[in-house]
Amino acid sequence: MHIRAELLRRSLACEGKSSTIVWCVIRPLPTLQSVIVARLPSRAEAEAHLTFLKRTRPDITYEIMFDAVAN
Repeated sequence: MHIRAELLRRSLACEGKSSTIVWCVIRPLPTLQSVIVARLPSRAEAEAHLTFLKRTRPDITYEIMFDAVAN
């Protein structure tokens, strides 16, 4: 995932836009939508938060994804 995020950041930079990669912890819903539970600046922090959520709420599914936000 780190490689994809870096490639996306570089492609946005080439278009003259600056971008920030924000890692999100999401909760997928049965309606094919999702709820963003947390936005974090690094993948490592997102993984740590995901571990915490899985320990405290093992009955709920969470995933990590990245969101490229153009500034």
